[in-house]
Order: sequence, then C-alpha cells, then structure tokens
Amino acid sequence: GRGPVTPWPHPRAMMGFGRQGMAQSEGCAFHMCTICRAPIRVSWFTVAYLGLQILAVISEWRNGAQNIGILFASTLIQFLVLYLTVLVHEFGHGTMARKLGGEINHILLWPFGGICFSSTPPQPTPRATVKNDLLVVGAGPSTHFLQTPFWGVLLWAFVAGLEQTSKCKLPAGFDGNQCFTCTGLACVWDAMVPFHQPYAYTTLNSGEQLLFILLITGVQLNVMLFLFNVFFPMYPADGSKLLVCSLMYCCGVKPYTAAKVLIICACIFAPLLIGYGLYGIYQGFQGGMNQLGLFTGLLPIFLGLMSLQEAYTIYQMRKAQTLSQHPLFVVARTDVSRRRDWAGQVATLNTGGRDDPNQAFGNNSGDTESTCCLSSCFRSCKKGDEMELSQHDEPPAPADPAQAARGREERQAFLDRLEQQRQQQAAVRR
Repeated sequence: GRGPVTPWPHPRAMMGFGRQGMAQSEGCAFHMCTICRAPIRVSWFTVAYLGLQILAVISEWRNGAQNIGILFASTLIQFLVLYLTVLVHEFGHGTMARKLGGEINHILLWPFGGICFSSTPPQPTPRATVKNDLLVVGAGPSTHFLQTPFWGVLLWAFVAGLEQTSKCKLPAGFDGNQCFTCTGLACVWDAMVPFHQPYAYTTLNSGEQLLFILLITGVQLNVMLFLFNVFFPMYPADGSKLLVCSLMYCCGVKPYTAAKVLIICACIFAPLLIGYGLYGIYQGFQGGMNQLGLFTGLLPIFLGLMSLQEAYTIYQMRKAQTLSQHPLFVVARTDVSRRRDWAGQVATLNTGGRDDPNQAFGNNSGDTESTCCLSSCFRSCKKGDEMELSQHDEPPAPADPAQAARGREERQAFLDRLEQQRQQQAAVRR
C-alpha cells in the first residue's frame, strides 16, 4: 500500500520537473521500503515499463526465439541492476544534502530514472547557495566512481576464476579461452566501452551465463549513466545543473548568461537524444516489432521532449526577467533595483518581482560587474544579454547645477534624519 509522504520543505523546488515528479510520487506511486530513514517510492509507470519489456520477451518466444529463459532472466537482471544503480546515485545526492544540514524527504524511482527530493539549509550569500547546489548535484555522478570498480572487480574475479577450469582452457599453444570473448581485465575494459558488450560461449551453463550478464550490466550501466549525467547538459539531468553551477561559481558568469548557455546546449543535445530513441524504434521495426529496442527507444524520446519543454520554460522566464523563480536560478533574484533619474543613480528595494538580467553573480544588489577573472570567457555573450533594467527608467534630465545641488541636499537631509532616528532608538534600548 501507499506509505506516508511527509510535507515538502522547499516550495521553490515544486516547479517544472520537480512538480511533475512530486505529482507522480503522490498520485501514481507506491511506498516500497525505507532505507537509511529515506522513504523509497516506485512509480506505477516503472512497473508498466517492466511489463512492456516482459511482453517483448514473450513476443520473441512466440516467434521462435531460442534460450527464452536466458532472455527473460537477463531482462529482469538489467532492469533490477539499472534501478539499483539509480538508487545509489540518488542516495549520493541525498547523503550530501544531509551532510550540509538538510534532509531527504523521499526518493522516487520512475521511468526517467530517479529523483531525490531533498532540502538544504538557506545560505547567506548567492555563492554559498550555488556551492551547496554544486556539491549536492556532483555527489550523484560521483557514486559511479565507486560502483564501477565494484562491478569491475567482481567481473574480473569471475572471468579469471572460470578461465582456470577445464571447460574454459584451450590446448597449449593457443591464446584465449573457450568461455568468453575476452580474458581477465580485458573483459572489464570491454564492458566499459558503451554499446559494446562481451558475451559468453555456450560452454557455460545457464547460471554462469546469467552471472556474467549481471556483472557486465553492472559495469556498463554505471559508465553510461555517468557519461549521460555529466556530458548531456539538458535540464533536468545532472549535467545541466553541473554546467550552470560551474559557470556561475567557478567562472563568475551571470545567471542570465548561464541560462542562455543551458538553453543552447539543450537545443543541441535533446534532438540527438530523440534521434537515438527513433533509431531504437527503427531497429525494433527491423526486428519485426518484437525487439526490446522498440520499447527502450521511447524513453530517450520522452526525455528529449521533456528537456526541450524545460528549455522553453527557462527561455520564457528569462525573457520575462523572472528567471529567479526557477529552482536552478534562484540566485538570479535582485533584492535592490537600480535606475537613473535626473539626480543620478537611485537604489530602491525591488518589489516588482523582476530580476536585473545584467546583475553579476555573487550579489543581489543589482551590481553588474563580475569579480572573477574567468568571466571574460563569456564576454561574447555580454552584448546579447544586456537588457533594459526597467521599463520605468527615467532618462537623465539636462544638466542643471542648481537643481542637482538641491537634490543632493534633500537626500542628505533625509539620510541625516534616518541616522538620528536610529540613534534615538538605540538610546531607548539601552
């Protein structure tokens, strides 16, 4: 049955992708278990996806496929190893959030992978906020540096052990073995190459073949998930957050410029992902519409379309100068609005809800100059990113020394009154 879902502590995370994930978690998922105080929920669509894969195996069996038992078991193994890998990945995010003082609300496993709904304490500065975000998002892909060697060592030990048995040994003078297409550590390396999977010969029994498939799958999935999460900067994948946070924190790039870079990357990589999915479906049709590729090709297409939708949302928010309402760009918020009138520059509290697109990263006071030397890498984006601060900016009036002097005197008198009031209030408290 359904387990309880505790109230979500961060409303700003309930936008876009986060909102979709939470809606599915509450309305179309079940509580599977609790691990390390973190509730694990599974989407019913994940179960349906497994059902589609099983139906594909049954279809191949009806068409006369051999070794249907091995095919069925390997399908289950790949599914379980995939979501075990995803779960460890999400615990990487959540564990770092806990280390920074936050907590894991719950983890959702759904067809697009997993979502760790976690919180971190508010930070006093934009740099501290982005630093924490960078640590949390980087902790997920970092788990693959532990998972890949784990599966690799098991694979090497399994292959090396069987190579010493009589069933695998070749007569003296021959290289290789009679069980695998690779030997020793070469099997680990072959497994780490995406889309290239070593296989075992029929000299192995069913149990040995399934164990070989399990270990190969463990290595390959970790390598492929790491490459996808790091080198495909499409929101909501980890690569988009790594890109944006790194640009702002390490290079001092303005939030609005970082958003522009992310939109461009999404428009490049999302169509590639969609094309890969269409190729998988094409392969399914070539196999008589009974291959697993026909179903696995759907996920990249949906993920690519989702990324394009999210990129368009970011584009619209950027255009409306409300980018700070997006959870990825909360540091774009401008607390102080700056404009010029006949007396010079005026700084007021920003109550209009619009950001300053030219505001430099690291402050929220409307300052436009970056303090990081690396920000010069993105100076080419500066001209296109300079937007009007406000539609209500007043153009400077013609120079009038007397009028300007009166304005300065009035402002100074106002500031003197504020200081006098502050001193009086301090005296009353004492």
